Amino acid sequence: MKKTLLKIAEHFNESDISWAVGASYLLKLHNIVEQANDLDILVLKSDLNKAVSILNKLGKEASLEKMNKNFSRDFYKFKINGVEVDLFADLLINYNNKSYNFQLKKESITDFKKINAFLIPLASLEDWYILYSLMTGKEKKIKLLENHFEKHGIKNPEILEKNLEKALPEKLKQSIVKLLR
Repeated sequence: MKKTLLKIAEHFNESDISWAVGASYLLKLHNIVEQANDLDILVLKSDLNKAVSILNKLGKEASLEKMNKNFSRDFYKFKINGVEVDLFADLLINYNNKSYNFQLKKESITDFKKINAFLIPLASLEDWYILYSLMTGKEKKIKLLENHFEKHGIKNPEILEKNLEKALPEKLKQSIVKLLR
């Protein structure tokens, strides 16, 4: 998986694509989980076509099944060197008859990890805390992130604070306030 990530990084960085690693591989890079099953990559909407073109050259686009409760209007699935790579330009999560839309913005890229000669842009853990909290079946990852924040602190509190202004479930808002204390 690392080899595939580095190949993607090489091509995306050379093509000046704004992108970031998210989801479980993001947690792996922060040593929160030991392994990830796939690579989830977010790109700016304006870079989506360029990113899709590059990934099509690196691998094969896989067929899409309907995503259950979590979906994106701009979602692509690829198989590159045997690794499943999910590419998103936006992520739309339905919860309690409402929707939460997350689009990667340059300010969402809060950290970089240097692996070999490549800089890997990382989405914020705070954004992924919100996203996982709105998805069903992600309780374990939510708890792992809360433990990480308690141990290492919150690096980007402004992301959590900004989300308090959004129409999020009250329970999630209470969890955010608790984390910010």
